[in-house]
Formats: sequence, C-alpha cells, structure tokens
Amino acid sequence: MLDVPFISQDNYPTGCELVSTSMLLAYYGLDISINELIMNYVELHDLYTNDAGMLCGYDPDEYFIGNPYDSNGYGCHSGVIQKALLKYLPSEEYKVHNLRGTPLEEICRSYIDYGVPVLIWASIDMKPTFRTENNSWLIEETGEYYTWTSNEHCLVLVGYDDLNYYFNDPLNNKNTAYEKSLVSLRYVELDMQAIAISR
Repeated sequence: MLDVPFISQDNYPTGCELVSTSMLLAYYGLDISINELIMNYVELHDLYTNDAGMLCGYDPDEYFIGNPYDSNGYGCHSGVIQKALLKYLPSEEYKVHNLRGTPLEEICRSYIDYGVPVLIWASIDMKPTFRTENNSWLIEETGEYYTWTSNEHCLVLVGYDDLNYYFNDPLNNKNTAYEKSLVSLRYVELDMQAIAISR
C-alpha cells in the first residue's frame, strides 16, 4: 500500500481528475494547488448551441468539459491530464506515462510494486456506467457525435491484495477498497485509461 496524500473533492464536484492529479503530484512532494492546476494547466470548455440549434462541445480527451467547480460539469479523459502534467513537470526530472489500454494486473506489477501510484478512470463507487442521448454532443471540429459515459470517476490506485484494489478515492477516503473484478469491469467501461508519473 503506497502512502499517497489524500485530498477530498468536496469543493470540486466534477473535478475528480484534477483532485486525483493533485494527490499524485503531492506524493512526489510537488506543491501545486488544485485551483492553480485548473487555472494554468487545463483548458475548460462548456457545451454550446451552434447556429443550427445543435448541442456542441469538444473532445474530452483534449479539453475539460464543463467546470470542475460546478455539479453540472462533466470532466476529462487521460489525454487532458497527460498534457497538463507535461506542461507542469520539468521533463529532465519526471516522465509522464499514458498507460491507456494497459491491464490493471500489469499496472500493479510495473508501477504499484515499484512505489508508483497510478491515476485510474473507473466509476463513482464502482457503480455501473451508462450513456444517454441527453449527454451527447456534436464535436464540430471533427463532425462526430460524442456521448459522455455517466458515473465516470478518476481515482488514485495505491495498492492491491488478492481480493481488492485500493484507491485514494476523492469522493470517499484514503485507501478505499473495491473488489478486483468490479474495478476491472468499470476500468474497461472507461476505455482502460490510466496515467502515471515516474522519476
């Protein structure tokens, strides 16, 4: 079990990705506030209605969709956090690893076992995810429609045993246990997104 500083997302109702990123940075002794991370390293975009009356937005792998201070916001995917970390961290000291598509077992063997915590995209309380037309928008840049995965959540993987994975869950507590097969299912539902930092 890795001793990662815990930060609650109480003041950031849809900012789990940024709060979890702050925990990851704090583990390495890097002192940056969540507000500074939001203001200086992540680009926020609200949904909007175009001239044809269609709901439009941006790719959540490129931009944070909505506002992390607002309970009606959405969030972002691993590409946004990767860009923020590359912008913030001195490249000669730290490496940023986008582990998208990597099985959790391999993440544990290659990172957790070596003292490296990992950001994981899964779901709130590991509840089922779902997609609805109400949370869909047109990405005008590409002409494609995107549907947000509801219940999306980002946590810090800090340990594991035979039965559970353990997380600093910004909506719950430090070292929160979730059953392994359930975590694996939710992780796949969020496209197996994960980010790590190493020195």
